[in-house]
Amino acid sequence: IGEDLKNELANELSVSTPGFSLTKVKEQMFYKVGLADAVDLFRARRVFIKDGFAYVPFKEIDVIVLNNYRTKLSKALALTARSLPSIQSDERLQPLLNHLSHSYVGPDYSIEKNTGKISLDQIDALSVKSFPLCMRQLHRALRDSHHLRHGGRMQYGLFLKGIGLTLEQALEFWKKEFIRGKVDADKFDKGYAYSIRHNYGKEGKRTDYTPYSCMKIIMSNPPSQGDYHGCPFRHSDPELLKQKLQSYKIPPSGITQVRHIL
Repeated sequence: IGEDLKNELANELSVSTPGFSLTKVKEQMFYKVGLADAVDLFRARRVFIKDGFAYVPFKEIDVIVLNNYRTKLSKALALTARSLPSIQSDERLQPLLNHLSHSYVGPDYSIEKNTGKISLDQIDALSVKSFPLCMRQLHRALRDSHHLRHGGRMQYGLFLKGIGLTLEQALEFWKKEFIRGKVDADKFDKGYAYSIRHNYGKEGKRTDYTPYSCMKIIMSNPPSQGDYHGCPFRHSDPELLKQKLQSYKIPPSGITQVRHIL
């Protein structure tokens, strides 16, 4: 939208968009989209609605793009499914179809590898030096409170698995931390150990789960009070994010750059 319209709606945009002051509204670009394209944001009360249109800040535009992509992909897959019988009968296309599933030559991130390459006593140092902010936040919360809720345990537990923690190491890591809090060893073995083994494909359907992708974390349900999962860049209040980055010794220029991107 243009600057004139944005200035006219500044108060409404500030009140209706979480984390946006009047100053932030003036700095941020907004897009006017049909309400049908912004249903998820509307349900979460994250956008201003007027006359059947949603006014979406730039930081939320990925939700609109993703929903449109899903819709178009779903329609394309449905069309492909209807067309497949006639395509398969065309001898000219059979070689292409037969090799299509093998055409991706990039890294296979679904294969478990490098397990056992880190030790438990390395995790604290790695969390400061090498972890992404979302995992550093989860690790710090776990060390401080000796507990994480389900969303945090899933997100962090699969990450630790992905960087090389074996099942035995994971059970030892979580058990030692939880019994420092309000969970005794027996309660841990009965209530929490199963889900850890499940993540490693040793229980239930024996699915060998992989770490959450950035997009999955970003698009997940935002954390509520007492939760630490999610993406700090997406789900944190801008001022709290600034304070967190300052506590991590991020230089002012870096913080300014991050806030400009967000």
